[in-house]
Amino acid sequence: MSFISYLINGISLGSVYAIIALGYTMVYGIAKMLNFAHGDVIMIGAYMALITMMKAGMSPILAIVAAVVVCTVLGILIERIAYKPLRNASSSLAVLITAIGVSYLLQNTALLVFGANAQTFPSVIKWKGLSLAGGKLNISGETIVTIAAEVEQIGRGDLTARLEKPRGNDELAGLTESVERMRASLLHKTEEEQKALKQNSDLITALSHDIRNPLTALLGYLDIISAQRDLPPDTASYLAACQERAGRIKQLTDELFRYSLLFSNDELPMRLETYDAYVLLEQLLGEAQAELESAGFATRMVMPDTFCRVRVDVPYFKRVLDNLFANVRKYADPAQPVSIAALPENRTLHICICNTIRADSGQVESNKIGLRTAEKILTQMGGSFRRHEADGKFTAEAILPIVPEDADE
Repeated sequence: MSFISYLINGISLGSVYAIIALGYTMVYGIAKMLNFAHGDVIMIGAYMALITMMKAGMSPILAIVAAVVVCTVLGILIERIAYKPLRNASSSLAVLITAIGVSYLLQNTALLVFGANAQTFPSVIKWKGLSLAGGKLNISGETIVTIAAEVEQIGRGDLTARLEKPRGNDELAGLTESVERMRASLLHKTEEEQKALKQNSDLITALSHDIRNPLTALLGYLDIISAQRDLPPDTASYLAACQERAGRIKQLTDELFRYSLLFSNDELPMRLETYDAYVLLEQLLGEAQAELESAGFATRMVMPDTFCRVRVDVPYFKRVLDNLFANVRKYADPAQPVSIAALPENRTLHICICNTIRADSGQVESNKIGLRTAEKILTQMGGSFRRHEADGKFTAEAILPIVPEDADE
């Protein structure tokens, strides 16, 4: 049985004990006596609900209401007849013995009226079930409804929902057992698949980090060498080829890291902190604007004109902006200006980057990993991500919630 089943059963049984304990506590707290007949009064209420459902044909809800009324009246009568005359008794033992006597009275009265055999409540399911093979195979409506509900729960993707095998060894019990084995097998395969995906993601992350660190140093050395003057033509040619290949490797490792980041099921290890939106964006967007202009793009930028604060993890937020501006450099038309705007609207800060799509952008391979990674990061920060494409223009919109002014740091 799954943990959820144990939890539900424990809560159900514990709730019954809690109701009984609550009754004892309330009576003792008010009347300063232990009402040992408390459980027996509840028993009488259960029998009353049974009678009203079986004899009067009441619905379960009306039967419960009737049971509550009977228990209330019975409690008042017991208090007036048995307990009130002893309210001022010199010894508390008299009240205790009276409570035990009332308990025995109710128990034996129930035995005389209803007998010692267990009583079964009528089913709330009105469907009589199925009778097959000339009455040799009978399937109750409760069994069919129970199995249907459990199969529907599994169909919604909850593979932890265990199918309870019906009583008997008929075809329906065999079918239920087969479906249960299939569910257990699917759950095992799913868990193994998730485990393999996590191991794969961890391997890709570690590998990309191990490659990028020495690669960054290598690119730095190549830049230093290329800055020297009077290099032989062959050396300059080899140097340019090395820089191109190293840049390509860096691009591939970045794609590899974004892939592992996107398809990992684990939450990202973020540390959200509150920042002045203007100061933060002035630095991050200013750096991105400078890189775009050095690449030949004209830019126009609008910053927020009112004070507001946002909660972000700066390294991950910078990764979002890096992905969005990398998308601009890859697909935007350099002849048209790139618009960058950060404006507050309805308790959220909207950071919009709009560019004209290059005519030959359809020939550039794209897997949208960068945009999907940005969406995942922003969602975990409590924000969202939108993208629009119309009239030859592409707009990426990162949305972050604004921290209220009276919120704690």
